[in-house]
Amino acid sequence: MSFRIETSLRSRRVGRFVARVVDSLRRAFAEEASRTGLTQAKMAEILEVDRSVINRRLNGESNLTLRTIAELAYAMGDREIVFELRERQAPVKTTRFDAPSVACLTMPGCDVKVGVV
Repeated sequence: MSFRIETSLRSRRVGRFVARVVDSLRRAFAEEASRTGLTQAKMAEILEVDRSVINRRLNGESNLTLRTIAELAYAMGDREIVFELRERQAPVKTTRFDAPSVACLTMPGCDVKVGVV
């Protein structure tokens, strides 16, 4: 027996947005850790929380608020947060031979761009 789980368009879009935010946070942490030796323990000390809180936030295991995103950016060297809402563009139709091999945040159909720089 197989099961098929249907998710709404809204749920898929929300899930993709949250995944992009968490991915941006992880990449920013990795860059800062490589550049300055920043650790989750040091971030926890800066934000006065337990290291496990930082770990859960960077792994997407806790609900992120705008405040927690800003706090994480601050702890990662006071990084600037970029947030942009724009109209969704019509998807570009491609054949399997001319489809790009790498996806990016600015591809057609992406209605929200988020990054921690």
